Amino acid sequence: MRLILTGIYAAYDANVALETALPGGLHFEMAPQGTAYTYAVYSLITARPEYVFDDYDEVVRIQFDIYAATNALRLAAYEKLIAVYDDARIAATGYSPLIMERINQQMVRDGDQDEIFRSVVDYEGRWRKS
Repeated sequence: MRLILTGIYAAYDANVALETALPGGLHFEMAPQGTAYTYAVYSLITARPEYVFDDYDEVVRIQFDIYAATNALRLAAYEKLIAVYDDARIAATGYSPLIMERINQQMVRDGDQDEIFRSVVDYEGRWRKS
């Protein structure tokens, strides 16, 4: 599983447009306190093996949360994120990438006074064990 998560981060790290849209970076599970907007966090929601005849697939649900100070910054980061991950075949050592499909998305406001603009984007990914 670690190798798949590493591959997801590597896709971000290799994309200048997404890195530019997220000056606060992409973080696993939680951003450090004081991280500057705009940033994103990705989390492993579920993972399960699936056996197809004599093959083994890892089916993974990943959630990205984008945090921004304005709606325009949130939308810019969201558009760059889906450009990288929609229908992607993310490389992961020891696996053959099959697909990442967007299965859910939300635009919400957080904070005491709804001052934080947040996007939630869920993907289901499938990798075949090599």
